[in-house]
Amino acid sequence: MKSLIFITLLLFSPYSFTQETDATEVEDFIADEDFSTIDTLTENEEILKKRKWRPPVTKERRKVNIPPKFTGYLKTGSILENINTGKTVFIEKPIFIHAREVSTEGQYSYVFTKKGEMKYRTHTSNITVIDPDLKLYPLVDPNIVYERKQEFHSEEKSFPLQHALYYEVEAVGSNYYAQIYRGEAKTATATRISWVGYHNTDFNFDFGLMANYQIGQWNDDTIGRVVWQAFFLGPTTRFSFWKSEKASHAFSFGIEKSMFHKSTKAPDKHSFSTLGLVIGLERIQKTIIGPLKFGATFRRYRSSIKDTTEFLANTYPRSTSTSLGFNIGYQWDLDL
Repeated sequence: MKSLIFITLLLFSPYSFTQETDATEVEDFIADEDFSTIDTLTENEEILKKRKWRPPVTKERRKVNIPPKFTGYLKTGSILENINTGKTVFIEKPIFIHAREVSTEGQYSYVFTKKGEMKYRTHTSNITVIDPDLKLYPLVDPNIVYERKQEFHSEEKSFPLQHALYYEVEAVGSNYYAQIYRGEAKTATATRISWVGYHNTDFNFDFGLMANYQIGQWNDDTIGRVVWQAFFLGPTTRFSFWKSEKASHAFSFGIEKSMFHKSTKAPDKHSFSTLGLVIGLERIQKTIIGPLKFGATFRRYRSSIKDTTEFLANTYPRSTSTSLGFNIGYQWDLDL
């Protein structure tokens, strides 16, 4: 390096051309000079070159924005291309679809099926976007009627009841009276005034209460005539099995207990305790004067002697009897 500097100074020195310089003096001059600074500059230049180098900065790749779905309808004459098979479909009439552009403001759009599958492709100009129009529709369902709640209201509660009052004629099997009075007649006759009330519901099965007052007589050629009176009360049910605009039919079933049951055979008097099973069939016929009731009733009683002026209790204390009756009456509704 020192030799290179020396040669350079020698060539470009004006003294080389005008004067002759002693070679020994030049060499002594070079030997006496310190050229370490020049070497240091060279090393520093290499360090600066290294420091100026920087690795290239890479920018993050910009994400591709996928166009959003939109709602529209295909125009008549549009052609759809199946993106899987390449087959085309001709649209004969406008249809509503969900679609998405292949690229933003691109020429083609994908068409989705009802299941949300991207299956077809068509020219974007074939689709009319209707999303802005759909936003104009109200969010309230027009098929639902929303009634405004009243701050003050009244409620009328009622207990619907259906009543019937009827007159009944019945034939009574009088074996019980023949036994206790020691007679021979096997039948007796009786009449009743009956009332029944049901809780009238929308179902075919109703519950109610029945009451009736009975007057009967038993005529025997040997001992004469026995007359009795009784009042019965008990629960009942009704099952309507056939209804029309003008008439209805129903079965009834009930149990009645005697509030009192007394008989008279002059000069003696007797009282009984009676429990009965009642099965009925009725028809309600609508007429110009209102609903009329027609029916038939079968009863089975079990009676026992409670009190008597004759010595009869030890002979026949308890027995059964039956009756069959036919009735006619009037029915009306009355709510509580």
